[in-house]
Amino acid sequence: MRLLSEEEREILLDGMVELRRIGCRNPFVIMAEVLPQFNARQLNNYWRNYLDPELCYYDLDDEEKTYIDDWISQNRIGNGIIEWKNLRQDLKNQYGFLRPENMVKNYWYSKQRRIVGATEAAGIAGATGMTGIVGATGISGAAGTAEAIVLPPISFILNFPFDPNSPNMCVLPPIHNQHQGGLVLPTLQPYFFKQEEYKFLVRI
Repeated sequence: MRLLSEEEREILLDGMVELRRIGCRNPFVIMAEVLPQFNARQLNNYWRNYLDPELCYYDLDDEEKTYIDDWISQNRIGNGIIEWKNLRQDLKNQYGFLRPENMVKNYWYSKQRRIVGATEAAGIAGATGMTGIVGATGISGAAGTAEAIVLPPISFILNFPFDPNSPNMCVLPPIHNQHQGGLVLPTLQPYFFKQEEYKFLVRI
């Protein structure tokens, strides 16, 4: 949807004020007849995010964020659907500010992405500490069979100051520019000079 022109904004604003005054139940359907280049849903979306004179654009405070979290956890309907219209109205009733719908949505979905990212990072960090027995590999130490050496994550490789003369460094093969028409990234390959166990100490 394109943004409304200044003239279209004035028409929508004046029309909505009048239709609300007389108690019209479907003002956006009527306004879509006045502005046929937009449908009722588009005008409704524009109104509740940009043009409604009651909208408050100040940042959400911590109490409002907590209220949004609690409201969604208690009022989701089938298949996890969130009724944003009802949430916005309850938020206004509680704190006196009518928030743009996109502001409320952006807060909620951004928080969910951060939670997912933190969970995935925790899973990767946990995986870097896992070891297993690899007697069949032939790697052995003074005491006999050694544990498998776990490669560190990419962030560790990029930030750790490796000494190229160190006997326990990771060697990265060169990047091949062409491979069936695409770029191929290197894989990590541990390179051992001595028949003894080396472990990476990874701090996440």
